[in-house]
Amino acid sequence: MNNEVGQDTEDFVKHKARMESLHSAMFVWFKKDDVIFPPESAIFEEMAIKDKKEKEIKMEATDLYKNDNLGLKFLKDDGRLRIVGIDAKHAEFKESDIDKTFLPFLKS
Repeated sequence: MNNEVGQDTEDFVKHKARMESLHSAMFVWFKKDDVIFPPESAIFEEMAIKDKKEKEIKMEATDLYKNDNLGLKFLKDDGRLRIVGIDAKHAEFKESDIDKTFLPFLKS
């Protein structure tokens, strides 16, 4: 759904409704990701070029979030959105990440 166009279509409206109906959501990004670039885009952050320098735009500062096009703002405002950064390459989490991050979330 990230960077998807046609946000006024019936299918997109259904996607947003499904997101908002989640009990909770956890977005995980890998800080040393070598597959997704920039790694922060996995959590709906963006990069912009300003004065020939890259600048990170936090999720909450994007139009996608402010306009609540995907239901992210709705989930976050309701306390149902959790964002976790793992200090590893793409999908290289450890057993301790499972025990300390994933399992407690799934049990909540």
